[in-house]
Amino acid sequence: MSKYETITFDMDGTLLDRNKNILPDSVEMINEAAARGKIVCVSSGRSMPEIKWLIDLVPAIRYYSGANGAFIYDSYEKTFIHRHLIPEETVTDILKMVQPDGYMPVLMADDAFCQKDQIPLMPSFNVPQYEKLYRDTFTHVENIYDFYYSAPFPVYKINIYTPFPEICMRYRELLTGYNLEMLINEGTYLEITAKGVSKGAAHRELCSCIGVPVENTIAVGDENNDYGMLSAAGFAVAMGNANPRIKELADTIVADNNSGGCAEAIRKYLLD
Repeated sequence: MSKYETITFDMDGTLLDRNKNILPDSVEMINEAAARGKIVCVSSGRSMPEIKWLIDLVPAIRYYSGANGAFIYDSYEKTFIHRHLIPEETVTDILKMVQPDGYMPVLMADDAFCQKDQIPLMPSFNVPQYEKLYRDTFTHVENIYDFYYSAPFPVYKINIYTPFPEICMRYRELLTGYNLEMLINEGTYLEITAKGVSKGAAHRELCSCIGVPVENTIAVGDENNDYGMLSAAGFAVAMGNANPRIKELADTIVADNNSGGCAEAIRKYLLD
């Protein structure tokens, strides 16, 4: 049997297909891996409300790292084992920076919040694939700024959706004096978390918590926010649909997210 004890999947573009569903063969192989004593994990940029359906659907997945590593959740014990939040005053400053421009900020805490009238604009921000998800899982507010300023709270992550990568680059430059991690993902949106937060850091934190050496772990991903996780793992797997940077980093490449790549990764590298 393989020396690897855990496998961690990114969600969008990896464990989920183009329709944001998990393929039946992925579920079958996850269940087989768990039955054979392996630990299956998910590491996502998503908030807790966006992950909950998968927790309910595939109970064999034990650990979930969300918001790019800002939290780790144990689905068996139903408890958080790690949290790292952006302070209220920093969230306020970020919102005040974006407010005059009319782009789309979303706030991810234990709940997730977006402005209701901006959801139909998501195709113009180049993320139509998330429109249904936000309709179904986010809490919709009339005005995200009034909502937050009236009762501030720390958050795990802020996404700012814009039409062009140049806008994200400008925001990132404006925020360089803050204690933040910032990543431009899928071309046109900026992901913001507290300093030190990353999928790679969360991967190492989880390994420490559960007593698994990092060299005995597999990580599977496709996008820029997966780079740290794949770098931290003992064996890095890129999906067939991964971007060139991730493919260059990976130890191997499997089929794409619509063609059984995740089941292939479990079968070939975790179990065989």
